[in-house]
Amino acid sequence: MHRLKPGQVCQITSVHHPSFSKQIGQEVVIARIDGEIAYVSKNEPIEYRLSRRGERVTKRDPRCIQTLMHISNLTPIIGKAPVFSMRG
Repeated sequence: MHRLKPGQVCQITSVHHPSFSKQIGQEVVIARIDGEIAYVSKNEPIEYRLSRRGERVTKRDPRCIQTLMHISNLTPIIGKAPVFSMRG
């Protein structure tokens, strides 16, 4: 078993209830770990748009949406880097 750490890309291998079964197989990035619980975000790029003033602004940032998962439900993907930087 590999030790999980923040910034690591993992795959969801199991869920606690059948209604969440569509999440199995998704890639997530660990934001932080608190005991047996990991705070994870989807491994997707940050989306930007142009404002009316022509400035580039954030449209959607997956780091802002975090889900709590038990670490036994995650399997690390060795050698894969997150799509986005964990540092803002």
